[in-house]
Amino acid sequence: GAAGFGFGDLDDKTTLSDMQGKYSSVYLRKEFDVKTSQDAENLILAVAYDDGFVAYLNGVEMARANVTKGSGPDAVVAFSREAQEEYQTFSFRNVRDSFRFDAPNVLAIEGHNRSLSSDDFTVDPFIAMLPPKQSEPEKLFPLLFEYVTGLHHEWYYYGSKQDPAEQWMNEDYDVSKWAKGRIGFGFGDGDDVTGLKNMENNFARAYFRTEFHIEKEDDFASLGLAVRYDDAFIAYVNGREVLRVGIDFGRGAGAKGIAGHEADKEKYDFFSLSHARNFLSTDGPNVIAIEGHNDNLESSDFTLDPIVLLNRDQSQPMPERYTELIPKNAEWRYIAKKDGAPAEGWEKPEFKTSGWDKGESGFGYGEEAGARTELNDMKDNYRVVYMRKTFDVDGLKLASKAGLAIRSDDAFIAYLNGKEILRRNVETGRGEKAEKFTGKEKISKDFDYFPLGSLHDAFVDGENVIAIEGHNKDVTSSDFIIDAFLIVKEE
Repeated sequence: GAAGFGFGDLDDKTTLSDMQGKYSSVYLRKEFDVKTSQDAENLILAVAYDDGFVAYLNGVEMARANVTKGSGPDAVVAFSREAQEEYQTFSFRNVRDSFRFDAPNVLAIEGHNRSLSSDDFTVDPFIAMLPPKQSEPEKLFPLLFEYVTGLHHEWYYYGSKQDPAEQWMNEDYDVSKWAKGRIGFGFGDGDDVTGLKNMENNFARAYFRTEFHIEKEDDFASLGLAVRYDDAFIAYVNGREVLRVGIDFGRGAGAKGIAGHEADKEKYDFFSLSHARNFLSTDGPNVIAIEGHNDNLESSDFTLDPIVLLNRDQSQPMPERYTELIPKNAEWRYIAKKDGAPAEGWEKPEFKTSGWDKGESGFGYGEEAGARTELNDMKDNYRVVYMRKTFDVDGLKLASKAGLAIRSDDAFIAYLNGKEILRRNVETGRGEKAEKFTGKEKISKDFDYFPLGSLHDAFVDGENVIAIEGHNKDVTSSDFIIDAFLIVKEE
């Protein structure tokens, strides 16, 4: 029969008209093929169910919901539950070793009603492959960050015509009966990871919660939320409101003045939560809760895609003890001339720079610049300088302690092995197309220090390439400096 087994709800694809009063369990099996281990990693099982189920992959239990113990005729169902066309998702990762790649796999599901006399039943499963999530640092702001809740993190969520209790955002509120799903919640855009298909024309808001841990109080001020959203939201940390976007006043059903907003397909907006530091704890789990709102019930789409981060895109004082991975005032390859922008891909490791000039780091001009390589022709002629340097990493453990020391006036963008890792004072664009300069640096003899440990996956064992483009805000500026070296912090 077609998936969608049940009775009593008038929406069943395969109606079990003889089930009520005669049997309380139904058993399903389906073969499916998986070609690679990467495909297996991205698979999910989605199930709408009333009242509970247990699922198996090739004979190994992979998921159960609302069945507290036992299986088959000995299964104990915790409580009566309405499916409401809501699919709950389950990862196969806990049984990844049970997949077969050279023969069909078997998904087996036993669905259970709590009692023989129940007036309805549903078990409606399907297997889906998650769309790839963007994980490149340049898709998020800030560029230097550390995940607290990652790209594959599951949150509890609740969506219904009836709102949850008023205290739903508090730490001690019980969400065990809420559904769980991977971030990327929504409908109507075709890119949702956890679909809220029953939201359209039924309710205009949904609620989301998850726990997170922060080990050091020093990180409280770095807490932030990266989020794609459509249309608006309110965020809470440990029960206190810390952020509202696109909502004038009120909460839940009482929220008013909701502004429309279309979520970007890839770009996340970043909001600092440093002001929530007094609400945080290192002793146990913290709770972030978000209510997402559509501006009207008839909206054709909705998105809430949140990631909790620690912002590492902040300069720090230079460490007291360090070794130089790229020495201060080392020789770099560089281009500094009018109409001299390099070809596309200049920041990538394979790009050839044999025709570039060589000079000691400290590229600039002006009385206060302290330049080692004077660019006396830069003023009134060009405003961007490009520089590259190769260096070796012997063992990737070293990379976790690496950091960039840099002086700049006015702005810069840095790349590691072709990936953008850091930008300062320039919001958008690259090279000659960079724009929206946010400030003018006053030249200092002191270096800003940016730890790169959270980007250790961007390093490779062996030869690496760091590339930096330095920008003057105006071609008529009276000075400029870009001066960098790479260090390894010593404990």
